[in-house]
Amino acid sequence: MSVTSPALPVKTTRKARTGGVRSALADVFSIGGRIARTFYKAADRNIRKAPVKDAGPNGANGEIETVRAASRYAFANNGFYRQTIRQIPNNVVSYGITPIIPYPDLKATFNTWAEEADARGRFDFYGLQWHGCEQVAKDGEVLFRLRDRLDGDMLSGVPLQLQIMQADHLPLGYTQQSPSGNWIVDGVERNGIERLVNYWLFPVHPKDWRGKDSAILPLPVRAEDILHLFIPENPTSERGVPWAAPVLDILDIITEYRHNEAGRKRHQSKFTVFYRKPIDEEGAAFADGDEPKFQTVPAGGAVEVPEGYDVTFPDQPGTDTNFADFNRINLSEIAVCIGLCVEQITLDFGNINDRVYRAMMLEVGRFILSIQHHMMVHQFCAPVWRRFVSAAILAGKWTPPADAKPEDYMRIEWMPPARGHIHPLQETTAFMLAVQNGFTSRAKVAAEYGYDIEEIDLQNAKDSARAGILRVNYPVYEGSSAMPATEASNTVQVLAQKAVMDALLKMAEAEAD
Repeated sequence: MSVTSPALPVKTTRKARTGGVRSALADVFSIGGRIARTFYKAADRNIRKAPVKDAGPNGANGEIETVRAASRYAFANNGFYRQTIRQIPNNVVSYGITPIIPYPDLKATFNTWAEEADARGRFDFYGLQWHGCEQVAKDGEVLFRLRDRLDGDMLSGVPLQLQIMQADHLPLGYTQQSPSGNWIVDGVERNGIERLVNYWLFPVHPKDWRGKDSAILPLPVRAEDILHLFIPENPTSERGVPWAAPVLDILDIITEYRHNEAGRKRHQSKFTVFYRKPIDEEGAAFADGDEPKFQTVPAGGAVEVPEGYDVTFPDQPGTDTNFADFNRINLSEIAVCIGLCVEQITLDFGNINDRVYRAMMLEVGRFILSIQHHMMVHQFCAPVWRRFVSAAILAGKWTPPADAKPEDYMRIEWMPPARGHIHPLQETTAFMLAVQNGFTSRAKVAAEYGYDIEEIDLQNAKDSARAGILRVNYPVYEGSSAMPATEASNTVQVLAQKAVMDALLKMAEAEAD
């Protein structure tokens, strides 16, 4: 069987056609009147139309630094944007996402450690939560490095601290194959099965470094020592983007518009006058004696104009009647992009009632809850807790109960801050009815107020016992006045023991389920 080889192509001379090589070059090198735009609009200030650019999960990471710089600049110079960014940690973290710790001795150790958790000594554990959340909204991401300490360094005795680091420590563009064969993408190293291995970090902030550029190089840090907080734009994104990336150009438009409007007001505030000299019968300017010297007229003052002089005032441009609406619609887009409502930016609630505000806060609340769970608890609080418990056990500062399993004390509940109440009486009444009819529990209601139900019960027990001992008949403590003094004095200890037993039974029931 013979096989015939295909004929070789005939060599011809031809011109490049539209859509061929010339078109491809135009796409790549932006010739032919077309402009290759950036993936993030905030990274390219050119407002001309251009073909849409697509990118892979990490294909546009090189633009993040430009977007981040724009976000930081806006935060430093635009009051509305500063308020927008700060509303994220104010709502997500507030005074802190607190742990519900069922072991009193471990809880006391954690409370002591929380005060000294910051390696720089600026914040406590909850302040680090707030500042980290703010950095994520503004910069798109933030890093925490878990630092082991020497024995005796910590008042709590738990040798662990958290070092907060701006995203600049993790170099964008540092993409290559590591000596181990793993691939590093923008400073993040993963192995063949996508597990995190190392973060390649600058040991000092690269923008604060005063030495030579060659003297600072990224070094590998074990992934288990780094907490990388961000919300991925795509499932396999390695870096975070400032949350306001889609609307940073709108901030420029609003600022320019406000400056133009302010310039118009400035022009209107100036007292401008045009005048004509008297004209004689032959049409020539009449000059009899010294010409008057016109001077600035003080506010509320009057001046006598010489006879024959014609004085006119120019028509000043009017104020744009759409100024308020224009600002509101643009600020609304910024607020929605971040996950808020515009009233949270302006703090102007004059045009809405409490029902409208409740509806808006329900939508905003869903977003806040998602950030609390998916980012703050899962990416920060839970891994810090596991590391803290391990360090406390190794340092001999806490010994787990004999019947406790690691999953019992390594996984705990985290309680977000109270959301507050728009109409406290109505909402408290609704909570009371829901508890009385079995639709919710006292523990859930206490969590809505930002408190631990066990602490509330212990405090109420102490208050009730004290009221009984002092024979103070408050309505909230019915029967306390009839309680014998000896019985009242023992109530606190009994209820404290009962609270511990209830917690153990609760964990046993959960394990059985």
